[in-house]
Amino acid sequence: MLCQMHSWNRLLELGCSEFQQWNRQERALFSDAVRNVLGRLRTAYRLQRKVKVNKQKSRHEHKDIAVEVVEEFMEKTREDFLIAAERVLRCVDRADGTGSDRNEVACWVDKIRGDVYRYWAELDRSKASDCVEAYEAALDKSNEAPLGLRSSIYCNLGCFYAEVEKDKAKAQQLAHQALNNYPQIPREYDEPIAMAALNHNRTVWA
Repeated sequence: MLCQMHSWNRLLELGCSEFQQWNRQERALFSDAVRNVLGRLRTAYRLQRKVKVNKQKSRHEHKDIAVEVVEEFMEKTREDFLIAAERVLRCVDRADGTGSDRNEVACWVDKIRGDVYRYWAELDRSKASDCVEAYEAALDKSNEAPLGLRSSIYCNLGCFYAEVEKDKAKAQQLAHQALNNYPQIPREYDEPIAMAALNHNRTVWA
């Protein structure tokens, strides 16, 4: 994890300085990096939270000490997450597409913001509204964006409703919208991105 965080910080340093020169494929790779790093920190926080609950229910005489130790780990994970999330947001704020891809870049930036706030909402529920706002802004701009990008927005917003809001019906509705786009997706660049999003979030409609 430490090695990954070092590579991640290096990526952000390079990305923030050259962001406006990134092409579509590089933006897709950055999206994967965001998911891997923030997603793992979110998963660590989930596990720590479960351990805390289990320790609180324990009848062990030293359970208070155990809970305190877990809370310290949770706080460290939260700090690492906030640092990474804020750096991503600062980085994408520099994105500025030119010419024909301006709308696509704007859509992608809102999608990344939604991704960040989706993970963040599990640590801080007040970020839930920021997540929905960002994804909806991305969808508003998605008519001229690649269908693969649009499908991934639907998928990830569906994940938000499934994992954070616990609204399975809404999550499945969004997942089906993503699937409905699939037959129209071009079979070169767009298709792998769409399938990666669908596979990553397949539990939404399970």
